[in-house]
Amino acid sequence: MNAQLASLALLSLALIQEPEIDLAGRLQSIARGAVADAGLPGVSVRISTRDGVLLSRGLGYIDEAHKRIESPLAVRDAEALVEPLVFTGLLAQVEAGKLSLEAPLTNFFPKLVFGGQRVLVLHLVEQASGIPDCSDWLAVREEPATAADVLTWLEARPLDAEPGSCTAYSASNVVIAGALLERVTGHPLGEYLDEHVLAPLDMEETKLAARATLREASAGQRAAVETPRELLGLPPLSTHLLDLERFIRGIGAGKLVGTVNLRELRFGTLSLPRSGSRCAGFARSTMARNESLTFGSSGEQGSIHVAWYPDLELSIVLASSAATSDLPVLERRLVRAILDLPEPGIVDVPIGRDQREMYLGGYYIGCTRVTIEERGETLEYQTPYGDRHRLRYQGHDLFVSAEDPEVSLEFAVEHGRAVTFVLTQRGMQTTARRLE
Repeated sequence: MNAQLASLALLSLALIQEPEIDLAGRLQSIARGAVADAGLPGVSVRISTRDGVLLSRGLGYIDEAHKRIESPLAVRDAEALVEPLVFTGLLAQVEAGKLSLEAPLTNFFPKLVFGGQRVLVLHLVEQASGIPDCSDWLAVREEPATAADVLTWLEARPLDAEPGSCTAYSASNVVIAGALLERVTGHPLGEYLDEHVLAPLDMEETKLAARATLREASAGQRAAVETPRELLGLPPLSTHLLDLERFIRGIGAGKLVGTVNLRELRFGTLSLPRSGSRCAGFARSTMARNESLTFGSSGEQGSIHVAWYPDLELSIVLASSAATSDLPVLERRLVRAILDLPEPGIVDVPIGRDQREMYLGGYYIGCTRVTIEERGETLEYQTPYGDRHRLRYQGHDLFVSAEDPEVSLEFAVEHGRAVTFVLTQRGMQTTARRLE
């Protein structure tokens, strides 16, 4: 509690000091520097506190070729919103007493028996169901698929892990959650989200286009991999930064999702390692003991990153027209500036080939397989979700990500071979164990 009060005091001090303009200017400078360092065409930033907007500004270009300036009100692809919207709708039904997190999936999908293992709605929400990810199956499928196709495929599949034993992202969880929401409400998913999630949160400029039609696979040409949005029959979604702020602050204020389920979002109810754990489309992290919820995505249509610090009533929304993984790092730098915290220091100690070899190989973090690979004279940490971190050696079996100084790996070595490492990622920790 003392640490939390101290953080609140720091935030209040930063906002009421005479250098309020200086703080906004410093935040703008940090954002401008991130654009230059990452080689981005531009970025839009919107930062708000309980007292109002601290910074709302576009820097650089949203379309460099046509000299279109970045703006927080620019319309953007909102693929990043799909998963949080679906799970928010699901939790709203829990809040209304029409669905229980403890209900087994077989109550709604009798054929999803998974060898008799009991999978609960809660396991979907926590991304801890053990249900296989449909992405690899879709990648080799010749015809376009629907949510019904995914459910049929899953009927004959065993679980990858015991339900509730560990977290691992699975697109199948999102597809099942969307199909479940349709069954519970009796409404098409797009219609329900539009009327019962977007409208109550005043997201007036977030739009679902006309209902999407399935793409036809050309003769001799493989159909593109479907996203959960496409599988669920949802059209492309568009939004802007102000609506993203309305969404995260509305959820934080208890709209749609009340006190009990807000706690589920922030802390979860399963006894799982909390580092990197996901819940209802959000990821959890901490900064100076202040917990945060984040969501976002990066793709051909651009990148979005949204963060909410409940105890500080602080929201940060970032967007760029480029595909980049730099927005979460920028968000953390902005929060450090607001809380007047120093940047983490990094060194780069030379490390020989023989020493590098003892860390190489595959490891498991819960249900997720990650690898340590060699790239030239450095090591690289990779996840199955496309995350790559070039590792800088700090000495004493400790490495820090060159891309994100809040990601570190500290190895335990036995008989000249690393057997585990502790992953620290944005204030959260978990242990990875080497594959035998």
